[in-house]
Amino acid sequence: MKVSLPDLKIWTIVQVAKLAGNRVVATCGGGAKAKLLKELGVDRVIDYHNEDIKSVCFKLKHYYFCCDFY
Repeated sequence: MKVSLPDLKIWTIVQVAKLAGNRVVATCGGGAKAKLLKELGVDRVIDYHNEDIKSVCFKLKHYYFCCDFY
């Protein structure tokens, strides 16, 4: 996998959050971006083109760190 500088920044944010004991949720638009976020270590990716963010967030339990990367 080729990693760009923005990808490295995302990976760093995700890993710092995980080291602090968090499970990470990220939102994005599109399947390719969702796949990349999973590869970068995000626990739950919400693709807002295919899922309703509000509905998914209400179902999540014990997730403490959320970011919209894309």
